[in-house]
Amino acid sequence: MAKVLDTQGRPVADALVEAYLDGDSDAAAIALSDDTGGVAIENIPTGTYRIEGSYRRNELVFLVTGVSFSYPSADSHLNIGVIIMKAPGSIRGQATAGPGDNSGTMAYIPGTSYLAITDSAGRFTITGIAEGTYPVSVARPGYTAVSVPGVVVISGSVTPLDPIALERDPALPPPAPQSLAAVYDTASGVVTLGWPPVDAPDLAGYIVYRLDNGTPAAITGVIVATAYRDTVFTAAAADTAPQLSYQVKAVDQTSDQSLFSPLLTVNAPPHRPPSGPFQRPGRSATTEPYWRAPPRGRCSPGARRIT
Repeated sequence: MAKVLDTQGRPVADALVEAYLDGDSDAAAIALSDDTGGVAIENIPTGTYRIEGSYRRNELVFLVTGVSFSYPSADSHLNIGVIIMKAPGSIRGQATAGPGDNSGTMAYIPGTSYLAITDSAGRFTITGIAEGTYPVSVARPGYTAVSVPGVVVISGSVTPLDPIALERDPALPPPAPQSLAAVYDTASGVVTLGWPPVDAPDLAGYIVYRLDNGTPAAITGVIVATAYRDTVFTAAAADTAPQLSYQVKAVDQTSDQSLFSPLLTVNAPPHRPPSGPFQRPGRSATTEPYWRAPPRGRCSPGARRIT
């Protein structure tokens, strides 16, 4: 049995009380307090529990951990005693994994249901937390998890955390390059690929692939630069318009490779070398300019000099 009271010692009716076995995210039992604040939690398996309580969507909350229950016992109910419900506190922080979109990182208090997900700037606020002292963990796929111990939460207050900078997990392959782009030089027939650097602490470099009959084929070894000049277009016939597709992988110091970057297709116009200067028969193209006579009846200012 349990009895829930507010800070004035008054019974809290209709408080939602949930019992969780340690390590479980699904409640083993759920009950509502009666008009006297009494709560009966029964018919639960033997184990150690955390008890979470809330009233009117977290207007008041409580958290009790390490509650042991053995079944069968002399008392078939989980005995907690008197619990004081208070206004919740919250934890506010920012966790970033580098420039760009930092949404999707999870900030949470281990062993509880308290958690939040970061926005695009990496900001988060964990709300509805019962007063107490907690560790806060921050986790993002592909990055080393960070734990902040001893975070004190006070009823009705916001606890700020220092900014958290996440680092890539060196045990995992690097992330795939993104935002692959290309510039085609029509004069030289050269395509220049480029992409932003990949964030990986043990990055060795990149491998560039070109699709050959739909299959990626490496056209470089491991290169350090985030750009590559491909001269394949210079070999294309003058009357053809080649279309080639590229992908890039990142490689770390242990030769682990990332997934492929998104596919980039380059549509190039037919490559034609630049034409030489205009040459009138019998004259030098480089040293003997000539004047084109103006049409009959036109004034000489209309003439053009062609060299």
